[in-house]
Amino acid sequence: MAEDTSAIDSILDATLDDLADLPAFKSFNAGTHLVTIKWAKKTVNEKPCLELGLTLVETVEQADTTAPPDAVGTQSSTLYMLTNEVSQGKLKQVMAVLAASTGLSKMSEIIGASDGLTVKVVTSLRADKTDPTRVYLDLKSMEVV
Repeated sequence: MAEDTSAIDSILDATLDDLADLPAFKSFNAGTHLVTIKWAKKTVNEKPCLELGLTLVETVEQADTTAPPDAVGTQSSTLYMLTNEVSQGKLKQVMAVLAASTGLSKMSEIIGASDGLTVKVVTSLRADKTDPTRVYLDLKSMEVV
């Protein structure tokens, strides 16, 4: 019996303009944004981390109104090193907002309950300490909408 490849054939009959663009990954412009969130466990430089992935739904307000707005679907993230006190403190601020919304207190449960959640974030940009040409997203505040 022959395999049905009609779905593949219809995609192959499309033009390049018909294909979806790869979502951009960058630090959002400084401002206020609606985003969906996604958590990931990572090891960076042999240190345990949590990465908070952000996918842009809408820019509410941009700090620099002359900059072109980020496209819907643009992805960014912020990394929390779990062995660093400052990073733990910033993670705690984010978790407190999500805990209040979910009614949970255990971080693993909060992470599970908040994956895919739409939130409003206020962001700024910060330069890398050793390479000022590298710019990172700095999450200033979060609110569940």
